[in-house]
Amino acid sequence: MGAVAGGLILGLFGIWERGESHQFRQSERARVLIAAANMRARLENAVNLRLFLTQGLAAYIAQNPEIDEGTFEGMAKILRNQQRGIYRISGVRGTVIRYTYPRQDREKILNKDLRTIPGQARIIDLTKSQGKAVVAGPVTLVEGGRAFINFTPVFVAATGEYWGTVTTLIRERALLQEVGLLDVNHREAYALRGVDGKGDQGPDLAKEVFFGEPSLFTRRPVLQDAMLPNGRWQLAALPREGWAKRSPNAPWFWGMGALVGVMVGGTVTRRLMEAERLKAEVAYRLAVEKELQDSKQRLEAANRAKSDFLATMTHELRTPLNGILGYAQILQRSPLAQGEEAEAIATIRECAGHLLALIQDILDLAKIEAGKAELLPVAVSLSQVLAAPVALGQLRAQQKDLAFGVAIDPRVPSTWWWTTNGCGKFC
Repeated sequence: MGAVAGGLILGLFGIWERGESHQFRQSERARVLIAAANMRARLENAVNLRLFLTQGLAAYIAQNPEIDEGTFEGMAKILRNQQRGIYRISGVRGTVIRYTYPRQDREKILNKDLRTIPGQARIIDLTKSQGKAVVAGPVTLVEGGRAFINFTPVFVAATGEYWGTVTTLIRERALLQEVGLLDVNHREAYALRGVDGKGDQGPDLAKEVFFGEPSLFTRRPVLQDAMLPNGRWQLAALPREGWAKRSPNAPWFWGMGALVGVMVGGTVTRRLMEAERLKAEVAYRLAVEKELQDSKQRLEAANRAKSDFLATMTHELRTPLNGILGYAQILQRSPLAQGEEAEAIATIRECAGHLLALIQDILDLAKIEAGKAELLPVAVSLSQVLAAPVALGQLRAQQKDLAFGVAIDPRVPSTWWWTTNGCGKFC
């Protein structure tokens, strides 16, 4: 029985280990797939950013086919400074280079017919026939290094006639360094193939590899296609150490097996406790939310009640105030209203008018709270505004046998009303 139990345990462990290794290989491939997809996206983005710059210059030439060298060089300088790795920008009219920037070695380049360069005639014809940009290369530069060449066709906007192309030389190393392919700290090894955008369709695929080890394409790599206007580059990726056959955790399975029960029990307990905690938290938050809603409703009801009260009160106050104002006007017209009596009647009328204005302010406050108020700048005379409170202050001062005088400064604020009122009340 012991041997049978031991064999059964070993058999179960062997099945478990094989399943774990299979899952590890799948996860490793998925990880490499994600890394390769990100690398492919960065590569496409870096190429497209430079293509878009060239399209702007091509669009300008389409509208201005007789562009002069100074304008071309000025625009090319701006475009070249916007992106790293752009080595040269040239204007090819027909098949002959007529413009180029920078000026270095321009004597060797200007008036050169691209059809005399091997492989360029096919690219020119392809660009003209398809009417879209073509990315060629990488090609080896005379001054050293390699570069990709972007050919963007130009058709005269007014006639549709083929003008030529705008060519951009993008240094290969600068482009690959920008996207991270030259970073030696990557966990993955990469390779690129597809000279002139041919992807995996070249006659000799080993010769089509222009970055990385050609052998990567024979070791079951993850493949990603970086799309170009005229084709694609094919990116291969796999772990630097190659694909692992077994999980690195395989030696630890025996120790893990002894802890499975404890770990599972602890995990289940924690999950249940977490579920209860989340349930209680949800209930608490729902209760808090309900309380907030109730408080909001009570507050809105209180605001409505306040607004209703203010509206009713102000309307009730306006009726007797209108009567006071009316009688004050009648008394002012009376022949008996002379001297101090006339001034007192005027004071009554002004004070009543001020109270009526306060009532109107209360109504305006209700409009403000309802979001219906409109504020308009109006010029006022400070002397006229202070006339009523000054008259009231003089009247109260006379009642208490006090001397009262006012010197109005143009900068006196409207709060003078409360100052004079306080003087008469507490002196």
